[in-house]
Amino acid sequence: MLVNYESYLPPVLAATKEFKALDQTVDKYFNVKLWPVVVKQEDNEFITLADEDGIAYFESLCGITPAAGDTLESRRSVVLAKWIDQLPYTYGTLISKLNTLCGTGNYEILPYYDQYTIGLYTHSVRNIEEVEKLLHEIIPCNIYMDIHNELFVETEGAIYMAGVVSTTHHLQLSTVDTSSQTVRNTTYYGAGLTKSKHISIKTT
Repeated sequence: MLVNYESYLPPVLAATKEFKALDQTVDKYFNVKLWPVVVKQEDNEFITLADEDGIAYFESLCGITPAAGDTLESRRSVVLAKWIDQLPYTYGTLISKLNTLCGTGNYEILPYYDQYTIGLYTHSVRNIEEVEKLLHEIIPCNIYMDIHNELFVETEGAIYMAGVVSTTHHLQLSTVDTSSQTVRNTTYYGAGLTKSKHISIKTT
């Protein structure tokens, strides 16, 4: 949103030369310097819109210490789950909190009430420690939680393979001839099988 100082002036003043010059100065100050600060302050009043500074303030209120690799979005989720924490805890409350921390559809919960067990299977949840902390706080003591978190990580790498098998025959023939002759064979090494022969003919 851009601030137009002239729109706030009475028509009789907006047409004067002095206020037109003042309009240019005030608009530049408000739109470049002041207005971004106002927008930042308004956004930081809400957990879902808070930036790094705003979410750090909410974390201090909730007694939360973020991990080194936490993203801004994950920090917002953790704070929001803590912020809406209230009794009584029901199954619907558990689902609501898991949706906040893990994301809707990013987990599967399987209750086995006859065995006093609840299975939780999450997919690529980075803040799994906060999920475990949440379950520890709201799950009854006689219920066992079986938690599995699957992380899918794409990796890239290169494998360099080479093999050389070389067989060489060296033959030396002695003759009465005064000449010396050499037969050479060039070997190229690579990922394959190479066979070469070296024959040398010289006088005695």
